[in-house]
Amino acid sequence: MGRMVRKTIVKIFYKIELIKKKVKGFFSRGKKKKSFAGFSGKNNKTYLTANETLELNSQNKQDNLSIRNQAKIIIKEYKGDPEKILNYIKNQGTPVIKVKYAEKVLTFLKEDEGFIYPQKGIRALILSIAVNVLSSDKKIKIGLKTPEIFFMRNQPANFYFLAHQFYHWMSFKNNLDNFDENALYHFKNVASNDLSDKDISNMSLTQILSMKDAISRDVEAIEFVKEITKELIGSKNALNKLKQDKSINI
Repeated sequence: MGRMVRKTIVKIFYKIELIKKKVKGFFSRGKKKKSFAGFSGKNNKTYLTANETLELNSQNKQDNLSIRNQAKIIIKEYKGDPEKILNYIKNQGTPVIKVKYAEKVLTFLKEDEGFIYPQKGIRALILSIAVNVLSSDKKIKIGLKTPEIFFMRNQPANFYFLAHQFYHWMSFKNNLDNFDENALYHFKNVASNDLSDKDISNMSLTQILSMKDAISRDVEAIEFVKEITKELIGSKNALNKLKQDKSINI
C-alpha cells in the first residue's frame, strides 16, 4: 500500500484511540456504566458502553455492504476507466469540474481534490466563484450554498484516488452519511493532523461521535479501494500495483 495511504491510516486510528479515551471520560464522571443508546443519526443509532463506542445497527451494516457492492458493479462495468467513471458521475447530476489551479483553491479551502460535499456560507461562495472563474464550460450558481461536486486538476485521474472518492460519493448519494458539516470539518483536520489532542479533549460527546462516523466512512473507502483493486487486477498483483503506483492519492 502507498506511503500516503499508510500515513493516513495511522493518523486516523491514532485519533480514534484518543476519541475512545474521551468517550470513556464521560462515563468516569458518573456512577452508571451500563450500555445506553442516546445518539441517533439519519440511518443509525450509536450505542455507548464504558469500553467501546459506535456500534452500528444491522440495517446500517447492510446499507454499507449494499453501497460497496453497487460501487464495485459500476466500476467493473467501466473496467476501471477513470474518465468513464467521471462521465457516469456527471450523468447522475453531480458537476465534475476539472480546471487549472484547482489545487490552489483546494489548499485555501483546506479541501482534498475530488469529491466535495455541499458547502455553505463563505466557503460555498469562494468555491462557487472559483468554479465559474476557472472553468470555461462547467458552471455552478454563485452563492452561499453549493451542490456536491467533483473538483479536480485538469489532468487524467488516478484510478485508486478516484475509487476512494467514488465510494464517498456513492455513500452521499445514497444518504448513508449521517455526519454533519461540522463533523466533516473536524475529520479533515484529523486527516491533515491539524486537530490537536487538546482540541479533541475540548469537544463534546456529540461532536466526538459524529466525527467518528466520518472517520469510519473514510476507513471504509480505503478498504473499498483495496477490494476493488484485487478484483480488477487480481489478488496476486494488487498489492504490488498499489506499492508501485507513485501517484496514489488517497
